[in-house]
Amino acid sequence: MGKSLLSGLTIVVVAAGVGLVAGAGSAFAATTPLYVDNTFGSGCSDTGGGSQSKPFCTITAAVGALAPGQTAQITGVFNERVTVNKSDVTLQASAAGAARVAGPSAGFAVDGQHDVAILGIDVLNVASAPAFAVSNGVRISVVDASVTMANEATGPAIRLSAVTDSALTGVKVDGGAVSAGLALDAATSRTVLKGLTVSVGRPAGSVAVDIAGSNNTIVNSRTYGGAVAVIALRPGAAGNTVVNNTVMSGHGVGILNNGATGTAITNNSLDFNCLGGIRVAGASAGVSVQNNVATGDVSSTTGCDPAIPSGPEIGLYDGAAGTTVVDYNAVSRSAAPNSLYWWNGPLGLAGFRAASGQAAHDTDVADQAHLEDSANSAAPGYQSTDSFGQPREDNPAQPDTGAGPVTYADRGNSEFIRGPYPIVTVVADQAGNSVTVDASRTVPGYVPIAKYRFDFGDSTSQVTQTSPVATHHYSTPGTYSISVTAVDVNGFSATQQQSKSLWPAARTFALLAHDNNRYVSATEGGNTQMRAYQSTIGEAELFELVKVGGDVVALRSRVNGQYFTVLVGPDVPAGSNVVGAWSASTSGDDTLFTITNNADGTISLRSLVNGKYLSSNHGVGMMTADRATIGPWEEFSPVDAANATVTLRAGVNNRYVTAENGGNSPLIANRTAIGFWEQFDLVDAGGGWVALYSRANGLFVTAEAGGNQPLIANRAAVGPWEKFKVIANADGSISLLAGVNNRYVTAENGGNSSLIANRTAIGPWEKFDR
Repeated sequence: MGKSLLSGLTIVVVAAGVGLVAGAGSAFAATTPLYVDNTFGSGCSDTGGGSQSKPFCTITAAVGALAPGQTAQITGVFNERVTVNKSDVTLQASAAGAARVAGPSAGFAVDGQHDVAILGIDVLNVASAPAFAVSNGVRISVVDASVTMANEATGPAIRLSAVTDSALTGVKVDGGAVSAGLALDAATSRTVLKGLTVSVGRPAGSVAVDIAGSNNTIVNSRTYGGAVAVIALRPGAAGNTVVNNTVMSGHGVGILNNGATGTAITNNSLDFNCLGGIRVAGASAGVSVQNNVATGDVSSTTGCDPAIPSGPEIGLYDGAAGTTVVDYNAVSRSAAPNSLYWWNGPLGLAGFRAASGQAAHDTDVADQAHLEDSANSAAPGYQSTDSFGQPREDNPAQPDTGAGPVTYADRGNSEFIRGPYPIVTVVADQAGNSVTVDASRTVPGYVPIAKYRFDFGDSTSQVTQTSPVATHHYSTPGTYSISVTAVDVNGFSATQQQSKSLWPAARTFALLAHDNNRYVSATEGGNTQMRAYQSTIGEAELFELVKVGGDVVALRSRVNGQYFTVLVGPDVPAGSNVVGAWSASTSGDDTLFTITNNADGTISLRSLVNGKYLSSNHGVGMMTADRATIGPWEEFSPVDAANATVTLRAGVNNRYVTAENGGNSPLIANRTAIGFWEQFDLVDAGGGWVALYSRANGLFVTAEAGGNQPLIANRAAVGPWEKFKVIANADGSISLLAGVNNRYVTAENGGNSSLIANRTAIGPWEKFDR
């Protein structure tokens, strides 16, 4: 659809997301609107003048009061058939989904008018008449309407008769058993049908879109169903364009051009049409069939009659055979490749070329390699964007075999696009409460990256710049979700997100070893080497993290006030690089570490004295700092002192949650006293999430089966099913939100059944006291 199709038309934006086609000299003046609102409490009256404080009760009353250039803002549900008998007026929903007319005879009738716009008003359950019946009109616009026809409806869902220079945009039609979802008669011309979704059933003689007029365009639409065809162009029609559409699931053919002349059938994608893809027949002349993708794998499972053979994907019949241009299409199906085309009989691609002299650049393979960068951009009706509004993009790795001014356009209704792929690293300066975010390793798509957008996850504004590196200072420590969006020169973007924790100046916590689910301990009051072997938290298992400078920290044992120290050097006995709480100060590198925040929410500690990571050694021997890379033995989960030995008491029955049967049975709130089975540690799982470590068996609580089964403490590691978010309620209680399904944990059946994460809202059963 070139600019010529909108010649003499102007797009006037009247509300967010709503467009209006009006005459270039139309008088859509900025006058005070009238209001229609029949919702409860509106105080409406059809004699009240239509002010915002005293709106009309019916749309019909508002139409009667409208002056040229005036708009009616509409709210409510109306059982009306509205006759629009005035020109230069607008009927507009006050918000998306806010206005609808419904009922057997509901809808709109516009006859003999010009410059009428109906915006965002849905029409539902219509049985006896078209939802929109427009006749003898000029510059009529219907935008963003949803039309649903009743099962008994038979006539067209939308009918245009003698309508010119008009537009239907973003309209959705569920047509049921109607004869046509949308019908344009022979006197309808220069009308644009854009971004439609039209679906009809398959009663005898039905089509989804029926065009008998001339110089009309259907573009960027999705069309389904029909017994004769999905889109039909009738005898006598001339100069129509069918471009960038999805055409599917018809009992007949996908696009039927029967006696229409000068039709441009371009860049459509057709599939699952029982009798084939595109058929040009009758007295058709001057038809162009180019850049289409037609695949025809149909069977009884798609609703086709298995006794009726599938038709050709492109067929030229009758006198159309000698005057139709067929080229740059892709036709394919897994069966009967020798009947993909029709020219005086079924033919394969080679036979069709030989018989017709057409299809020199057609292909009978419809994979990406054959569709990409291979269309004819000089074909009639060709669009510079695809059906989703995406611009044409060149894949530099794919040879450009297309024709016309853009040799890299793709066949079919969608352009293959490869946007940027962000690769982001975040380095925290723990002392300065800041991060440096580096996206310089981002992989561009088909075109260069134009800019990067940084969102640091706090209250500050996003930062957009051409440089891939940005530094940000936070006012307070905490865990922040940081995202980087890379945007290429065509506007395509992709985002990567990471969580980063900035710790306070001093933090007291325990360290749970990832590989054996045991706590690091300063054994024997800190007099011997560290070991990861304790299942409970006491003074020997608590440490203070102290910021030293930059990203460097030290860890001080609560049991003796000494700092973690890595012993290295030739004088150290066997077992060098062992770790203990032995130093009174942080004056040497042997007491200093950097923290790595791992993707699974754990942390790792890297010694400055030798550049090696702290290892639990599976809790079997002493801890060492001797690993060059991070594995399970080098991963630890922090448990803040305040989150150790937590109990959960259900508010619904005042009973404590227990890991029943020593953790072998699901969690249930049925205990009146606290023991080991009723104690949990809230392990930091990163990004604001925690995991519940059960003291009953040293395993993690899981929302079993993705939240579909009760919670049970039986997991050795933390994954998506084991992550929860603690929600603080206004009454001082807490609730637990499961990360796997975004549902709240409930004491099911008032606490008489096992805990399960299946609630979408917080009520008494979802509240617990710590």
